[in-house]
Amino acid sequence: MKKIILLLFVIFIGLSVNSQELIGFNNNRAYVSGYNAKLAAYKTHFKTSTYQIIKLIHNQDVIIINNSQIWSSTEDELTFYISSFPSIGSYDLYIENDIDSIMYLENALQVFSNYSPNIAVYMRTSFNSGIDTAIIVCVYGSNLQLNGLDSAAFYNDSDTIAIDSLDILSNDSVKIYFEVPDSAVGYYDLMFYNTVDSIFLGQDFMRIINPQATQIAYINPDSISNLHSFLDTIFVYGNNTHFMTDSIKVFSSEWLYDGIDALKVYNDTLLSLVMVLPLPLKGAVSPNCYLCVYNPIDGLLKYPMKLQYFGSIGDKEKSFSSINYYPNPTRDYFYISSKDFQTEESINVKILSIEGKLMFESNYNKQSEIKINIQDLAKGIYIVSLKGKAKENAFKIIKE
Repeated sequence: MKKIILLLFVIFIGLSVNSQELIGFNNNRAYVSGYNAKLAAYKTHFKTSTYQIIKLIHNQDVIIINNSQIWSSTEDELTFYISSFPSIGSYDLYIENDIDSIMYLENALQVFSNYSPNIAVYMRTSFNSGIDTAIIVCVYGSNLQLNGLDSAAFYNDSDTIAIDSLDILSNDSVKIYFEVPDSAVGYYDLMFYNTVDSIFLGQDFMRIINPQATQIAYINPDSISNLHSFLDTIFVYGNNTHFMTDSIKVFSSEWLYDGIDALKVYNDTLLSLVMVLPLPLKGAVSPNCYLCVYNPIDGLLKYPMKLQYFGSIGDKEKSFSSINYYPNPTRDYFYISSKDFQTEESINVKILSIEGKLMFESNYNKQSEIKINIQDLAKGIYIVSLKGKAKENAFKIIKE
């Protein structure tokens, strides 16, 4: 009898360990110049563990992030910053702590070279699975007739759609022919490559709609014209999903560092939430983010949300030009500069926590460069808000 009880206990422990899972980064695309990472997991102990170490490995290149560089907001989420990558390519993730032991995620992060050409996307292009089609794509910043294209493909975290052939029509346009497989589903990036420009990417370029597949069908609203301290209720509609499972996680892209509040699951294909934002920010967010839903049955489902800056995208006349702030991350001090500072009578600088709590405030008069002392702040991520008489900006700073 004792042997049976002991065997059952060992099996239970084994099942408990196996239930831990690294879900992945909210955005698994990075560039060699740096990356703000937010990692999501399932049944882990990021917050209560006494130490953590992260390793990202690509061939012979190893990036090590230790406990002092990691911020754990919950048991299943942590954030960290990488100032640069030694090389481009696919990085495997290893993470270890004193409770969960070693966890591994293959091809967790794709790192690209910095590039100037970009693929113009005026609107998202949607197709049903199982079709054969061709589309014309505009590319800015590359002389296609001279440089050519060595390869092209659509891909996402788990799938790649090959392009059958392409015709370069002009210096900045190309016609691509491809077939959408029956099994394709979700949003796909479009990647072009040549030896002159390296890789240039059109994120979320194409959406594949597959009625038989499991995916987030749509969310309402999916476009937010202004950022506020909180948002109205967002409804998420699934297709063949299992939202009623006992364990469901909902989170958003790493730039928000937010909370998902008032989460309510109505049935297997409908849930609602409120996305909590720290404060209205201009220039501190990117125009797009992912809303992510995870459960053990469906896995990780992503849906890009169209966001606009506070005010409006491209409202440059109301922003300070050529804002520089460094070093970031920092431990004691950081500097802010802009050629517009000396034209303002006074610059108001505020530092706020990610929850919106005011941590520091001071005014500076006609200085080309401002030095800020943050020695007394705890380690973490903060929002720096700048405001003059007619211009304003905001950005994130990391205190190590």
